Amino acid sequence: LMSNLAQAPSELEWIKGDPINLSQEFQKGEKVFVLEFWATWCPPCRQTIPHLTQLQKKFSKDVTFIGITTESASAAKGFVDKMGKQMDYHVAADPKHSAYTLYMNKYSCKGIPSAFVIDRFAKVAWYGHPADPQFEQAIIKAVSEQKLNLKELTDEKLREMSVKQLKEILKTHHVDATEAIEKGDLINLTKAKVLNTL
Repeated sequence: LMSNLAQAPSELEWIKGDPINLSQEFQKGEKVFVLEFWATWCPPCRQTIPHLTQLQKKFSKDVTFIGITTESASAAKGFVDKMGKQMDYHVAADPKHSAYTLYMNKYSCKGIPSAFVIDRFAKVAWYGHPADPQFEQAIIKAVSEQKLNLKELTDEKLREMSVKQLKEILKTHHVDATEAIEKGDLINLTKAKVLNTL
């Protein structure tokens, strides 16, 4: 089974917006991310730009949109600059295909535009065409799923959680839980390896 844990691409070159350290952001889990693969030479991609700008405005508090092209930064910059406010979200170049490999190839997406919704648990919650009505639904769902405030996890709350939920927390924090047989083991592991590091 393929893990749907989102991986942070390296070596993105930022064309628009402040650079974002995605591996840090995925760990923090404060925001939902949309990675949208596009190119200047692709008419359907150009058609979805206003829609993405509109969604970025609508969800500005919770979601960061990043348009990613495998073209060189210099090739895309002129187009992005010309679009100005019509393309009002982060844009990055992926000349070494790092992001492309981790998303487009991994999920066997054939064409662009393709968008990936990454939730606060650093999971790929949805992927597909950004014009698909389910795209916005997936964003709404990801935004509504509040990340657990681990600092508020009392012993009592840990005991109320399901084994699946406990395993999710450990997996999100890259803790190996294969040795934890009983629920009590999972709780102890969560306390030792996750809560103590906060």
